[in-house]
Amino acid sequence: MINSIQERLLKAGFSLYEAKAYSTLLTHGMLTASEISKISEIPQGRIYSVLKKLEERGFCTLFPGAVKKYEATNPNTAFNDLISERERAVEEVQDLQSDLEKLFVKNKAKNHPQDFIQILTSKQSQVNKFDELIKRSKKHFIHLIKNRTLQASCEIWSKYI
Repeated sequence: MINSIQERLLKAGFSLYEAKAYSTLLTHGMLTASEISKISEIPQGRIYSVLKKLEERGFCTLFPGAVKKYEATNPNTAFNDLISERERAVEEVQDLQSDLEKLFVKNKAKNHPQDFIQILTSKQSQVNKFDELIKRSKKHFIHLIKNRTLQASCEIWSKYI
């Protein structure tokens, strides 16, 4: 059974077994792989690979000896690396977004004037397009609609008035 801490660890990118092993180490302190396996209900055949992955990612420390023991790394230390990794990933996605936007704008410049006519069939697509166009417009914005969509369109436009 998964507890709330394990659920949150899953959302942070841990596998189920990693979440179980890490939360077990946090709540029980230094343990052997066998003890972690029993407490967290991780199969004995998988526990060493799970602990190795946690160790590589900085979430636990291995203490060698006649019997190897594992201890959770302080979450402040361990999660700083994860946060930095996620921030780098966000920066990479933002860079990708910027590069793709340049390609998109460059390609749009080649379009025929009739290509600017669009039919927006859903309320959400209208909202997204209106947001984009209003942000880009400098002076005027012309909007053509059918009578039957007037009600929905008025609802969308009311947030800009």
